[in-house]
Amino acid sequence: MELTKIEKADRGKVFNIKCQNGHYFKTTWEIWRRTKSCPTCSQNEKERKEREEKLEKLIEIEKAINAEGFELLSDLYIDNKKYLKFKCPKGHTYESKWNYWTDGVRCPLCPTIISSSEKRLITFLQESNIEFIHQDKKVLGGPELDFYIPSHNLAIEMCGIWWHSEKFKERNYHLIKYTECKKLGIRLITMFEDEWLRREKQVSNLLKSVLGLNNRIMARKCKPIAISPEIANQFLEDNHIQGARNSFKCYGLLLNSDLLMVMSFSKHHRQNCNDVLLSRMCSKDGLTIVGGASKLFKYAVNDCKLNNVATFADLRYSSGEVYEKMGFKIDSILGPDYSYTKSGRRHPKQLMKKLRIEKYKQKTESDLRTEQGFVRIWDCGKIKYRWKRNLGI
Repeated sequence: MELTKIEKADRGKVFNIKCQNGHYFKTTWEIWRRTKSCPTCSQNEKERKEREEKLEKLIEIEKAINAEGFELLSDLYIDNKKYLKFKCPKGHTYESKWNYWTDGVRCPLCPTIISSSEKRLITFLQESNIEFIHQDKKVLGGPELDFYIPSHNLAIEMCGIWWHSEKFKERNYHLIKYTECKKLGIRLITMFEDEWLRREKQVSNLLKSVLGLNNRIMARKCKPIAISPEIANQFLEDNHIQGARNSFKCYGLLLNSDLLMVMSFSKHHRQNCNDVLLSRMCSKDGLTIVGGASKLFKYAVNDCKLNNVATFADLRYSSGEVYEKMGFKIDSILGPDYSYTKSGRRHPKQLMKKLRIEKYKQKTESDLRTEQGFVRIWDCGKIKYRWKRNLGI
């Protein structure tokens, strides 16, 4: 090191120094005693080590994927959350993240790959003695149905929430497949993988009902009563695919002292909306209450003195037929809606709106969430139903 100049400053002397690599910098004696290094050289050394580490990681990744017949097309590694380009043994090129690879995710374009959730659904159908065709491409003339059950005119899609996000599927993808099945008289249930992985019992409950595997109990044997939100929420967590939701009034059907069915009502999440929503309705696992929905709804609207009720049929897994039997009429048909996905979980869009501190940024909600690593995933749309007292109850 070479001392080139000494300057006076408010907090002592400042030294102008030239390092052995020709970099000039200023420092104080206190800082020099601590660091004894040139800031430029230190930064260069740090960047050199980072480059070496990333190169070593890239070589490690390349060895790992080459061992399975894949090819790495990217020549730069940043971290395990950034995208890399891969080429699978069948020649498909696609983008993915290294942490997805380590989680077992491979080429999304290869039809022979079976996810863990698909394997579990296969086991469920086999144990239920349901005959099915796996990865059928004949029914829709090309597009694949994960599971087709001809005996019930039913198809089931098990959608990985990463590969079915808008990074790979356009916003109408799930709606188009739903519509094509409906034209053929086939009911399509579109499940997102996280639903099966995190609420397998509740998804199975839905499928058992659709497949006619439940025990049937006639509603005339049951008694409708008002129940507390605490009791309703526990029942919904145990049996409903979406779990519980805040509600102001809840009702149930009892057989003796056994709670067999629950229906809950809530206010719309938009504060300026006066709609009362029928927000949750389900029966106990393994049971179908014949006529239960109509009986419980009639009791509820009379007890609450409701004149106007709205509800939504999620087209991913509801045909809406039950609401029509209850006296609801179609109010409107809503196009595909989105949620966000990250790290194997979906997040409702209501929780992802722009925060107050983000309002000043000249970016959309989607842009902000994309920067945070979130990706949107689209559903099949919904049907909004409305019941009015003068329609028949």
